[in-house]
Amino acid sequence: MSKLEQTLKKEQSQKIKAQDTVTKLNVSIKEKDNIIASLSQALKISLKENPTSTSTKVSSPGKQQSPTSSIKDLTEMLSQAELVDSQRLKNAADGFVYKAMEIQIQELNREKEKLMETVEQLQSKTTEFHNVQSLIEKRFAVDSLKVEHLVGDKLEELNMKDLDRLEEIHHKGLKAVGMAKQNLLTQQLLKLQKEKEESQICLVCADRSINTILLPCKHRCLCDQCSNNLSSCPLCRSVISDKIKYY
Repeated sequence: MSKLEQTLKKEQSQKIKAQDTVTKLNVSIKEKDNIIASLSQALKISLKENPTSTSTKVSSPGKQQSPTSSIKDLTEMLSQAELVDSQRLKNAADGFVYKAMEIQIQELNREKEKLMETVEQLQSKTTEFHNVQSLIEKRFAVDSLKVEHLVGDKLEELNMKDLDRLEEIHHKGLKAVGMAKQNLLTQQLLKLQKEKEESQICLVCADRSINTILLPCKHRCLCDQCSNNLSSCPLCRSVISDKIKYY
């Protein structure tokens, strides 16, 4: 259960982190929506209050007038020209402001789209974490028992019936673990026995049992028949000076 417990806790931790991140991103998206709405509303109001085109007519001189009248008309023309220039400058400034607001709205929309893509990815991961947890719960057939109950958490949520079922699951698990350990030990013993038997077989003929000690190296790796045919030890290549046969 230790590996299972680690896996489950890791999955739950990642799921919680993903859910927290999704919540924060949704808050950020809502804030950007509010900013975009405010900017759009301000842009509409500005366009209504300050139209981009303003026409100012300048009276053109008609028939020949008196010097006094001409000076007065010239003054009015200059005044009107100043108004036109002032209005043009104001329109140009307003145009820059509108353009800046539009660019800001476009950038906010792009940021919002990126955030929404990230939210979708995290929601997909959250769904995967939930599916993994559901598969584990189904695998152990715990029905109303949850994964955290299997690892010993939140047991106070369970009633007596669920606790009995949980105890039964753990007993079966311990029994299965004990049997698995016994089988593994048996396999290891059989392997050691086989290796020991193989180590008692002559290295040269691989058929007869080892029954000879080679001198002076004292290696035991040959049967008496093969030792009679060799002049050096097959393990260390030392010259065989004598042999001791045993039974």
